[in-house]
Amino acid sequence: MNFALTLDIGIFLAFIAVFLELRSQRNRDRAQAKREQKRSQFEIYQRLELASIDLHRFEVDHVDLIRPLYTGVGAPTEPAELKAYHNYVSQILNLFELQVELHCNELVEASILETWLPWFNDVGKAPGFRAVWEAGVGNHYSQRLQRLMERVIQSDEGIQPSELRRILVT
Repeated sequence: MNFALTLDIGIFLAFIAVFLELRSQRNRDRAQAKREQKRSQFEIYQRLELASIDLHRFEVDHVDLIRPLYTGVGAPTEPAELKAYHNYVSQILNLFELQVELHCNELVEASILETWLPWFNDVGKAPGFRAVWEAGVGNHYSQRLQRLMERVIQSDEGIQPSELRRILVT
């Protein structure tokens, strides 16, 4: 009987050891997965930031193309030039939409999204933006971005972080 009890305790202790090792491994795997997710989120955000830098460099090299947006004067009337101008504005809106959707899908924190708020306001309040938006460019974007840009257009001085959160939650 002592032998059986010793054997049962040995099996029980072995089972506990295996259980604890599996649990420990699961915790290590979770921690590793969390680190990988953070790294992936950072890489996504980094690519978006680099794309915005490329767009700013494009603006430096193509002042004549961007001038109508920021002055409200001299918007192109010739079809090919108008298309190029609308495509330029669409490049900005594409980045905005990515940033908004990344945030809404919990891949970018609110504090990061808020760093883009001055740019949202700058573009949305630009003298030439409303004409491009109302020409139908805005119809190609998510409902979230449409609500956001509509609110920026309608506001007197742009929107604030607390309002940004309300717009995106709705």
